[in-house]
Amino acid sequence: MLRRELKARVHAHRADDILTAIRIAEEFGFELAIEHATEGYKIAGILAEKKVPVVVGPILFSRTKYELRGMTPRNPGLLARAGVKVAIQTDEASATRYLAINAALAVREGMPEEEPCEPSPSTPPRSSAWPTAWAAWSRARTPTSSSSAVTRSTTARWRRW
Repeated sequence: MLRRELKARVHAHRADDILTAIRIAEEFGFELAIEHATEGYKIAGILAEKKVPVVVGPILFSRTKYELRGMTPRNPGLLARAGVKVAIQTDEASATRYLAINAALAVREGMPEEEPCEPSPSTPPRSSAWPTAWAAWSRARTPTSSSSAVTRSTTARWRRW
């Protein structure tokens, strides 16, 4: 990590914890991605400015702990619209069947429709934090020859849910 061969994946929910992780990364000169970023929407401008990618989710989740009290399904959309690179996760392998539902909820709550489908097969993930989320997403969607067709047909299915 300190040699910049790996990107740190920091588990943080609250905005102040995310900012602390960014300060530490800047001090020691390593790259990071934020896992969960539950309150990322509160500091979306900073995340975008510093080009910190986030892997948000799960979006469908109860607020079982203190760190989740600021949770909103609008988070992925607010982050994406601010210019933050966003991936969606379910937080555990057994819940990947809910990935499409989480992505649909993110789109319903303001995330651009194209975002949950990115990176596309022709554009591999740029962040080391993305392979798990991307692998699950690519298994969850129907492959076709056109990425935009996938977006349209998948979004149509989501809206029916």
